[in-house]
Amino acid sequence: MLSVKDKIKAIFFDIDGTLFDTEIRQISTSTIQTIQKLKKNHKVAICTGRAYDSVKDTGLLDIIDWDGVIVHNGQLVYDYQKQVVYVNYLNSESLKKMVDLCIAKGLNFSIATSNDWFLIKEANEYVYESHKFFDEIIPHVKEYNYEDAVMAILYV
Repeated sequence: MLSVKDKIKAIFFDIDGTLFDTEIRQISTSTIQTIQKLKKNHKVAICTGRAYDSVKDTGLLDIIDWDGVIVHNGQLVYDYQKQVVYVNYLNSESLKKMVDLCIAKGLNFSIATSNDWFLIKEANEYVYESHKFFDEIIPHVKEYNYEDAVMAILYV
């Protein structure tokens, strides 16, 4: 009979409240040591709703050689060499409608592509509040030119 250790091939970790303590904004030493022990017999990967740059800013990518990083809730997957191995784009027609509606209503919206993350207009209090909560960077402002996107966030 196989042991649990032999059956489990990969272990996926969320960031906020799992790997990363959002109150003190860091990963504990014991968590790092545990992941290093697990890596000896298993593949270990990050799986989060965050953008890649946001994961990078936490410092988590520097503590261990991850076997993969899944961002944007599974829309974009990187391998151990940090190369994109899977991407699932949002429906471009629906995204264009959302952007047009947000512009018409004066709402702010961010869009992530496979290599960029930007706001469609200057950050407002909702953007600052959201990104402060997750201790994330504020995306730069850029015009949406109908690029393929993996994530969209409406700030209200």
